Amino acid sequence: MSDFTNLIYEFPAVSTKMENIVILTKAYIAYFKERASLENEYGKGIHTQSTVPMKTSLFNKENPVDKTESTLKAMLETINSESEKIGQKHLETASKILNEIVKPLEALVKDIEVGKKKLINDTNKSINSHNALVTAAEKAKVNYKKAVTEHKNAVEAGKTLEGPAQEKNNIKIGQLDAKVKKLEADYRAAVDKANTTREVLYQTELPEVLKGCQELISKHYETFKAVLDQFVVTHIELSTIIADVSQRLRGNMEHVSYEADLEEFIKANLNVHEIKNIELELEEATAPTEEKKEETPIEEEKKEETPIEEEKKEVPTEEEKKEETPVEEQKTE
Repeated sequence: MSDFTNLIYEFPAVSTKMENIVILTKAYIAYFKERASLENEYGKGIHTQSTVPMKTSLFNKENPVDKTESTLKAMLETINSESEKIGQKHLETASKILNEIVKPLEALVKDIEVGKKKLINDTNKSINSHNALVTAAEKAKVNYKKAVTEHKNAVEAGKTLEGPAQEKNNIKIGQLDAKVKKLEADYRAAVDKANTTREVLYQTELPEVLKGCQELISKHYETFKAVLDQFVVTHIELSTIIADVSQRLRGNMEHVSYEADLEEFIKANLNVHEIKNIELELEEATAPTEEKKEETPIEEEKKEETPIEEEKKEVPTEEEKKEETPVEEQKTE
């Protein structure tokens, strides 16, 4: 079985992993909160649509379903009642997501942050402290090596010197001896301190820290897996309800009959009203109206062809007759 103690010298990777699971958990807390809100909104919408009576307009408050014949009406009412069950299930899903997914994740991320702060922060301080000791030991080593080189060079140079120069060089060698011994002691102390700290840190402290980190990460994994499984369960429950509703709707569809509804409509409206001929009721004082004979087109044409003079032909008056009598006749008389 894999164990975090295998990562004894890779604590930064473990620290990053701890930080990443916190980020992941917070992201999915937000995700599931949004999902619960969507489920709640959708459930309320379906519930309202299924329970509030249908209206065709603002002023017409009659439900058109009430005026529908039996088999189709029953199907429409079943759609509402069954859809209400789906809406209710979505509301229950929203509640489950908040209570059985979001809340456990919020508690989980809180525990991880508290544990991470203690484990990671304290351990990082210890690691940084050890790193500083290693740096100090490296610096002590450089100083010691430099002094040793100077001492060797002085000894080598003294082999060719004589007289005062040699005496002066011997004094320098003596000073370098003391310097090398001091720097060697400093170097030994720095290495011992760094190694002692390393042993305590990497052999005692870090294994326990890594064990604690693994426990937190394992807890996170199991909790996260459990809430995801619960999320899957909500989908299964939803799909089960939808499948049941769909099956019942399909069964009711088999009873929807145009012929039955048509017969019901005709029976309900048969012989309700009668439209009779209007009877002519005249009073005795009313004289019958002579119907005007309609002229035929031929008579109309003849009428139009008659000259005006002929139409206006009149009998002449006495005066006109006198005027027409010749003068000779008047004289004879």
